[in-house]
Amino acid sequence: MHSIDTCLFEGRPAVRFANDRIAVTVLTGGGHIASIEPAAGGVNPLWVPGWPTVDPSLHAVADPAIYGEDMEGRLLSSIVGHNLCLDVFGAQSEGETRSGLTFHGEAGMVTWDAVEGKSDDTSVTLVMAARLPRTAIDVTRRFTLSRGEAVVRVEETMVNRVGFERAMGRSQHATIGAAFLEPSPALFACNADRGQTWPTRDETDSFFALDAAFDYPMVPLEGGGETDWRRYPRDPKNADLCTLRIRPEDDRGWFVCAQNDHRSALVYAWERAAFPWLMTWEENRARAVPPWNGKELTRGMEFTSYAFATSRRSNVEMGRLHDTPTFEWLDAYETSTTTFSFGLFEYDGDFDEAPVLEKTADGRLGAHDWVI
Repeated sequence: MHSIDTCLFEGRPAVRFANDRIAVTVLTGGGHIASIEPAAGGVNPLWVPGWPTVDPSLHAVADPAIYGEDMEGRLLSSIVGHNLCLDVFGAQSEGETRSGLTFHGEAGMVTWDAVEGKSDDTSVTLVMAARLPRTAIDVTRRFTLSRGEAVVRVEETMVNRVGFERAMGRSQHATIGAAFLEPSPALFACNADRGQTWPTRDETDSFFALDAAFDYPMVPLEGGGETDWRRYPRDPKNADLCTLRIRPEDDRGWFVCAQNDHRSALVYAWERAAFPWLMTWEENRARAVPPWNGKELTRGMEFTSYAFATSRRSNVEMGRLHDTPTFEWLDAYETSTTTFSFGLFEYDGDFDEAPVLEKTADGRLGAHDWVI
């Protein structure tokens, strides 16, 4: 049975749509995908912060003692689950910050409109749209959930409203929360081949080697040796970042996060040409400042056109990493459409390793009886 309704999620306005297998909630404030759950009830794998969040339009009256007063604090006051970073992934320049822009771009800091919502016997469709006033981009997302499927297909369209070609970055910043990562380590897999650790030492309790190239899935450690990227959490406390290059020969990127304790797996797939990088951000109770307060466990699975969540300037100046572009272009008045999918699958038994997705006979990706 298909449904689409307005609702409140943690007290914030949202739209919920569902079929007989999964239910998805999207916030109007920031456009965040807040939850992906089995229709009959179960664990939401996406991150819901331990602090109270507010819609971006209410940030001016939010308590700065909760969120902090730096550029990142404004985003953290409203972030939930899967955040779209547009038109940067990471920090803004000094001038951009003075103009009112904030961490991870403008898309997560504006109010999105539900411009279409319909449900029939075959599918449910939700269309959300936002105008980014400072960066002059219009963005629309069309969510489609078909009958009997556990997969949502998303068509995302950007329109450049200025008459010049722009260098930019975009990230689908999907973050997995403690409710899914615990009690035992979650199992991960993706179709990467090469990687690079974070270029600077500015994270607390970081164990990865600094600015080091590696072959997936083993990541070099600062003190020697290496660790397996495919299991997380690995340590009682850490804050580590790295980026992974999706295999150039593949037309789609994908990742799987399987959790035996919940007999459930979150799966994403996307166009490799649009998002050739999968950056992973790990926060395992390491940040002591507000609003983190040493309590959050998350893993960001951020498929992106930037190599790193640093800044526009740093990614443009880098140009290429491992022979792969580190930013994208949007031409004058260009309309650009890309697609990605996500699904939540239940399974029996235990996995020793997260399943690897392979192409099915019809060109989709699958493992066991999952198809995405």
